[in-house]
Amino acid sequence: MRVAQAGSLESCDALITVREQPEGSGVKISIEGTSKYRFGEHIRKLIEEALSSLGEKDIEVQVQDNGALDPTLRARLETAILRLRRGEGK
Repeated sequence: MRVAQAGSLESCDALITVREQPEGSGVKISIEGTSKYRFGEHIRKLIEEALSSLGEKDIEVQVQDNGALDPTLRARLETAILRLRRGEGK
């Protein structure tokens, strides 16, 4: 299974790791970090919407959030997926 990531663990950023999943596995999202309890559901919804718009159906996403804004989260996710599809890995 291929893995890729984007971002950092710096304040106001997020580290997003994506893993390919077998066809039919669906989307799996896990969220950790300082914003998990306050904004976890919002982050989950943002990730789900972004994955849908990118056509991703079978992928695992791990988010380590340290207060990143929505555009940063989306950019990190898109970059990680682009790296995954290009085979660039970590």
